[in-house]
Amino acid sequence: MTKDNTFTPQSIDAIKASAFGILERVGMRVAEPSLSSKLDGDGFRTVDGRIRISPTHAAEFLARLITEAQAQAAPATCPRRLDVWVNNYPHSYRCPATNTLVPYDCASLVRMTSFVNRLARRHSFTPSEPGFPRDVPHSCAAVARYVIGSKYLDSGTTPEPMCRHSARHLFAMADALGKPIRGLPLYVATPLTIGDESFRVMMENARRIDAVWVGSMPSFGASTPLSVSGALALNLAETLGAAMIAQRLTGLQAHIWLSLYPFDFKDLNLAFGTPETLMLNLVCRDFTDALFGTTSHGGGVEIHSNSIFPDAQTAAEKALAMTAAYMKMRTGTSAFQIIFRGMGTIGMDEIFSPAQFILDIELLNYMRRLDTPYEIDALPDSFIDEIRDGVLGSGFTGSDRTARDHRRMMYHSPLFTRANPRTQLRDNTPTAETRAAALALDELRHPPELVLDPQLAATLDRMLADAINTAT
Repeated sequence: MTKDNTFTPQSIDAIKASAFGILERVGMRVAEPSLSSKLDGDGFRTVDGRIRISPTHAAEFLARLITEAQAQAAPATCPRRLDVWVNNYPHSYRCPATNTLVPYDCASLVRMTSFVNRLARRHSFTPSEPGFPRDVPHSCAAVARYVIGSKYLDSGTTPEPMCRHSARHLFAMADALGKPIRGLPLYVATPLTIGDESFRVMMENARRIDAVWVGSMPSFGASTPLSVSGALALNLAETLGAAMIAQRLTGLQAHIWLSLYPFDFKDLNLAFGTPETLMLNLVCRDFTDALFGTTSHGGGVEIHSNSIFPDAQTAAEKALAMTAAYMKMRTGTSAFQIIFRGMGTIGMDEIFSPAQFILDIELLNYMRRLDTPYEIDALPDSFIDEIRDGVLGSGFTGSDRTARDHRRMMYHSPLFTRANPRTQLRDNTPTAETRAAALALDELRHPPELVLDPQLAATLDRMLADAINTAT
């Protein structure tokens, strides 16, 4: 990278060469020793239980990925869009009435999913189910989540098999909805290891899908070197190596995505909500663009926080991440798309807070307001008369122009007060957190709304019951 932190052709070549060297001299660990014999030969060899890959084969495979990425690249112009992704990994929610943590069951996840869907209609974003239930067998949690998302989200949901049992039932459910599963994720256990349950799911269902998406979640400085280029080289090596092994074993088309996450060496934990979270987001985006010769026009931005409360830390970290990402991605291009990932999520990605979700929607509205700047309007011939009437008459607040345009020219927040301090003291104005909790409670009083065809919903319910009854 240069002094202005841009990737050069020389730095890209150095990172690629290091990645190829890692695959050749260190290799991948496949936690299924019986597969080694299927991998030996044609650029692959097993040494001390690790699969080593020749640099020539790795370079050829990456070149094919680059050619495919460029053929499928986004157009030079794309619609501007600010959207959100509601993290669907939480296992608990923070009750806005009691401010306590409550484990999800199917009934509460239905309520929260319908809550998200109603607000998505009102504020124009893509909804998803905000967690998974814990009152079903663990192997059925992803199945129950898919049923709930399919029944209560206007846009439906995406199946994510977490184990072979859930995969068998999710494939059948997706077929029943006419939305067959055509691809699966393959997660690398960083560093340089594959063979977890996602690997077994892929192997068992390879004949039913067309592609596999390979990624990992490396902790910068913990499971990688504390070097940006070094971490990128390792991340490229492990995703590229896993993709090559997956394609060799299954014949599937394989794709990779690159990511790095900050690690706090004081608390020995992933450090969500930090400046480094966004910095590494952008590093991976810029490196991917430079490596593949594409332009991403934006991308996903993590807005998680480690705090387990909808408090000042959470608000500050989410607001700073959203604002900084918006300003960074807006610079130099008029066409970009940002997906803010982690709306309503607190405690990293383990807790959903309806009150925080209300606050995050307000932050989204702020970002959208920033994205609609003032127009430089033409002054009418009567403008001097307007000034005279305002100065010599009743002022400008009561003018026809102000009456007509004030809502368009000034965003009025339904959540944050703009009253002066004396008025707030007189009215005993509640805090934004209190108002957000009250708004969340009002929304949660609405009964869940089934949006899926009732017959299809009944079919999914029967299939879920079968998954639960056959779980081990």
